[in-house]
Formats: sequence, C-alpha cells, structure tokens
Amino acid sequence: MGEKNKNKKKKCSEDLCEFLVKYMGQEITIHTKSGDTITGILESISKSGIVTIREDGMLSPFMGERLTFIRVEDIESFSVEGHLTEPESS
Repeated sequence: MGEKNKNKKKKCSEDLCEFLVKYMGQEITIHTKSGDTITGILESISKSGIVTIREDGMLSPFMGERLTFIRVEDIESFSVEGHLTEPESS
C-alpha cells in the first residue's frame, strides 16, 4: 500500500509551473477554472504543485493582507502586467 501512495504524489512538472516560476516575486493575476480571479505577489510554488499568492490588503471594504494557496491544476491562466516578452530562463 505504501508503494501505491508514493506513485500518487504529484510533482509540479506541468508546463504552467515552468512559466509561473519565471515570475516569482512579481505581481500576477490568476484566473481559476471555477472563474475566480486572484491578484497578488507570486510567493512560491511547491514541488507538489501548490501556488502561494500574497494578496495586498484593501481599505474599502477592509481586508487585511492574506496568503492564498491554489493547486496549479486549478489555474486556467495567468497574466502579468507590463511584460510583453517572456523573461529569460535562469
């Protein structure tokens, strides 16, 4: 049974992860498959495919800064303001 669980572990090898990682630390807008929009700073992408976004707080209505976690497979698309070309790979 332990072997079955090992095979179920996902890694962030999806093409979307390769693009997302290029914008680490920058403000991005994520569009989810359920139709939600999340805008914030791309904080991290785990090996298992969990994306962490730091959303800024708002004054009206008041909402403090928060972290949002989303599975990469739930992301439909993402956009980045002011980048008309893809950044160089490191």
